[in-house]
Amino acid sequence: ASASVTRVTSSSEPGVRLRVEGVLAGDDGRNPLPGAQLRIYHTDSGGYYNRQDNDTRKARITATIPVEADGSYTFESIRPGRYPESRIAAHIHVFLSAPGVAEHWIDDFLFADDTFNSEEALQRSRAAGRFAFVMNVERTSSGLLRARREIKLDRTVAERNRLVNGWYA
Repeated sequence: ASASVTRVTSSSEPGVRLRVEGVLAGDDGRNPLPGAQLRIYHTDSGGYYNRQDNDTRKARITATIPVEADGSYTFESIRPGRYPESRIAAHIHVFLSAPGVAEHWIDDFLFADDTFNSEEALQRSRAAGRFAFVMNVERTSSGLLRARREIKLDRTVAERNRLVNGWYA
């Protein structure tokens, strides 16, 4: 397990507490990616990025998660809500960066128990094997949701999904 936990939300944030752990591997799929970090953002429990204009660029729940030297990362937040009046699965957006690797977006963190996951996303995630992005979720006796996601750097994806001015191109 990771030595440090990034707390994305305060304990007073409404919603079901969520802890996500995992390992970020380099493009060989085995060795850690030194100096890497993940930047995440997601909706609140009601499905809003912010209550003023719901602009994703002004997401209220956001954090940068450092990746430990052994490749591990851990963050705690709340389970995001689905967009209001939408059939889009709840998700956590994630950007990856590392020395020599431009910040880029990778597949969202999705939840296996969300009935709004698309069949296409489920198939792509299954095909990724160990590096699946649809996470199984378990509830601990204290009510905390726990999930795990292994991530592998893909330099082709990094180039294709490179951010421009900190955002999707």
